[in-house]
Amino acid sequence: MAPDVADRVEFVHVHGFATTLLRQRGIRAKIDSRRAQQILNQAWKNLPSEQRERLTRQRPLEYWREEVESVIKGRGFTTFEEYADCARPGRTLGLNVDDRHAMWALYQEYDRLLRAEGISDFQDLVLLAEGSLRRVPLSGYAAVIVDEAQDLSLAMIRMLHSLVGDGPDAFTLIGDGQQSIYPGGYVLSEAG
Repeated sequence: MAPDVADRVEFVHVHGFATTLLRQRGIRAKIDSRRAQQILNQAWKNLPSEQRERLTRQRPLEYWREEVESVIKGRGFTTFEEYADCARPGRTLGLNVDDRHAMWALYQEYDRLLRAEGISDFQDLVLLAEGSLRRVPLSGYAAVIVDEAQDLSLAMIRMLHSLVGDGPDAFTLIGDGQQSIYPGGYVLSEAG
């Protein structure tokens, strides 16, 4: 880096940025990945048996955990209608409306149990930061450059984009979709 600008460049991972932003703004998010997994297991057990059996016949719980993380929370869906109408590129299983109802019931129970214990997962961290930035934008960033962009959720992309908007050379994504390690479930055009 040129010495005259090196002190103006920040290198940070997405969750680190979200954590710092929330802390600075006094927004509490208690992350407990181990407990969140236990809560998801409990939500699975709490599903009505016909819905749990419907999902189990198609894929194990791990697939449905990815659906919650990458498709529902990764895109920031808040209503069943949003989820019911979405395309899910990159997901290996097509879902009919009954499958999506069962999946949405799992998500809602998981979310209810998380809230009851005051626990957040890593997707909540990003959604809280994105919501905070929507309410009170952050100034001071001239550009955001994202490496390994194929591994970011749609909510992460929206959050980072909100820092700089659509200015010339303000937002640069570098990535290779063939190397994605996460089951994305979205296309970039959805971020606007």
